[in-house]
Amino acid sequence: MFKKLDFLRGQVIDSNIKRDKLSDRLLKEAGLLLKKEREKQQLTRSILSIKTKISVAVIEAIENGWSSQLPEQTYLYPMLRILEIELGLEKFSLGEITQAESKKKVKDNENLAGDKIMPFLSRWPSSMLYSTCIFLTIFLLNRHHIFLSKQNVQTISPMINVVK
Repeated sequence: MFKKLDFLRGQVIDSNIKRDKLSDRLLKEAGLLLKKEREKQQLTRSILSIKTKISVAVIEAIENGWSSQLPEQTYLYPMLRILEIELGLEKFSLGEITQAESKKKVKDNENLAGDKIMPFLSRWPSSMLYSTCIFLTIFLLNRHHIFLSKQNVQTISPMINVVK
């Protein structure tokens, strides 16, 4: 049993290393393209930084492929898109890394519980059943409220001058 677990751990570690190597390779390619296009347009990092509002350190980290110096991926993707627009590059030319990472995230999130519940509610018979249950619940609550009102357990009118 322990041999199987060790084998599975080894596979997970190997796949993570391959994934990291792929990301590093894509990051270096995007950095080289960015650097080449920036130099072609005779822009310094500081001028590009002023135009795009992206720090010089981040631009340098992208160009050199320093993944440890990059911001969180949530912030990195829009930065790459802004750099593409500013340098006049094709859409997703720097973003190949973003496409690869987003595909990876979609695969990682496939086994969530919400993925199994939502398809059930997206079919018309199940949505009709759900709607019927909601309307029936509201109707029954209303009928119960009317019943309580008739029994004088719960009044509909406001209570004025009850305190003596």
